[in-house]
Amino acid sequence: MKAQEGGFTNPFSGLVDKAKALKNSAGAAYDKAKDRVAGVRTQMDEKVQQASMLAKVASWGSQIPTAMAAAGVWMRAGLVGETVDQIPASFGQKLIMRGIPALVILAVIAYFIYKKFVDKKLLQSASTDKIKPVAKEGFQVVPATEEVDSNDLTLLNTQQLAIKQAGFLGPITGGAFASEEATGKALKAGFRTLVLQIDYLETQKGKDWADAGVPTLVWKDDTGAITSTNSGSIEAVARTIATMAFSGATPNATKPVVLYLHVLRAPSATKNAGEYLRYLSRIAKALAPLAPFHLGLTPAGSFHRQAQEKELLMMPLSAMENKVIILSNADTSLFRSVGKLNLADKFNPDEDLDFWVNMRVYLESDGGSFGITQAGDPSATNAVITSLGKVANLNETTAAAFATKGKQRFTIALPTWDENPTFEQLNWALNTAGVNMIPLEIFDEANKADLEKLGRLYGNRAYRPKPVGMRNMTA
Repeated sequence: MKAQEGGFTNPFSGLVDKAKALKNSAGAAYDKAKDRVAGVRTQMDEKVQQASMLAKVASWGSQIPTAMAAAGVWMRAGLVGETVDQIPASFGQKLIMRGIPALVILAVIAYFIYKKFVDKKLLQSASTDKIKPVAKEGFQVVPATEEVDSNDLTLLNTQQLAIKQAGFLGPITGGAFASEEATGKALKAGFRTLVLQIDYLETQKGKDWADAGVPTLVWKDDTGAITSTNSGSIEAVARTIATMAFSGATPNATKPVVLYLHVLRAPSATKNAGEYLRYLSRIAKALAPLAPFHLGLTPAGSFHRQAQEKELLMMPLSAMENKVIILSNADTSLFRSVGKLNLADKFNPDEDLDFWVNMRVYLESDGGSFGITQAGDPSATNAVITSLGKVANLNETTAAAFATKGKQRFTIALPTWDENPTFEQLNWALNTAGVNMIPLEIFDEANKADLEKLGRLYGNRAYRPKPVGMRNMTA
């Protein structure tokens, strides 16, 4: 059936007007709702597409038989709930045989069904205060199993599994550093929290090792002896984070990255302040690739020099997208007094580790040795470190008290060098003691079963919400 110039009356003319009106109203509703509720965009796009299809059906005068079949298939999908792929091809052929009147009737019915039900559903969705998408990020071990928008949570109210020594490819005994490869694999696995345990060599060891006295990465055993077959590069880890962490091909690409600089040894600040500052300045220079992503000056204020530690813990993760947050156990405050120390050295901001560090980590208690970490005023410390062994040995009563303190402070539980904790220990630390960060070695095959269990526990998320009773509800 072909339209003839000046003499053909299109039987779809009424439907054209209705379809166009539907399309226009859908577009207006879309514009009004898109700024309020991102979660309804897909539904509204589908509505606009369906309205456009009806308009196209009405205008395809030269291809009416094909248009009849297409419109009928879409109507059947809307009425019956099938997808287009599920509808047999014979259905469209039967519609062609039954002619235009049947198509017109079905089109009118479909129009009123969409007006009555789809419009109503979209308007109800647009008025909803919060639509939470299913979490899609994570460790790539199992799919997410619940609807949680972790962007509504904070650093203080989330729990992150961390890489115990970024750049180390394992195994735990006799393993090697491949700084870029290992960091890239960790990011691809969905991890967003990495630890750099920084030490230095007292003597030169060879071509695969850093120069003596230079901040570097090593793997040790629990006696303190170096067991890795080479050393790792802080700069290479930083460069890989800058290149990969916020790339669209990486899981959790918009989520913030937490980088914890855990300094094991450094020159004495009291005996030689200049040497201490120069050592920390070398660490700062190695972080240079992260400068574009560093959490610094924001609409909420400056986060340089630990200026807003409490605010940092309380900020929604969504406010820190595509940012690198840096924690350290080193006392960097001496950089603020360089002018009073009569030093020849002058440190630019990019060479000033104090400028880089957003939050300082203190000892959870006076017991234990965690590199150069110092004790702080309990009323003023916002982040603390302790051993995972200590946390695992808490009883129900002391664990509950520990979790209550965790409502006001970010807690790191560091395992030993020699082995990873069991899943039972991790489950206790997370769900009973309320720990925020547990650094792990993920490349040792002996840990595979426990890591798979952790993937299920974390529900495929990089930032797992704390149990409700352990959260700071003012955050």
